[in-house]
Amino acid sequence: GGGRIVGTISNRDARVIATSQQPLAILHGPVRSLFKAAAQSSVDIRHPSISASTTDTLGFVIEKLAATRIHRVFVAGPDGVPTGVVSLTDVLGALAAEPTP
Repeated sequence: GGGRIVGTISNRDARVIATSQQPLAILHGPVRSLFKAAAQSSVDIRHPSISASTTDTLGFVIEKLAATRIHRVFVAGPDGVPTGVVSLTDVLGALAAEPTP
């Protein structure tokens, strides 16, 4: 069976949660507790994270990275099931590997 991406947690999100009133309770609890805590703060991890299709171009993924100021885009197949992640580091590595004219 497959699943769907329901959210993502960034470094900034983790810092906000770490300064919450009950960071240890959140750390040792189920992930749904983290989402509940985030819903009560300024962090927005409740919505599905930024994603791309397996047929999208790398250029499209780069546009998403730049427009949203995020560091990773989750890749999903036509059925919405996650198949991978493209990070900013992956993109920079691919660009650095390109021969220069």
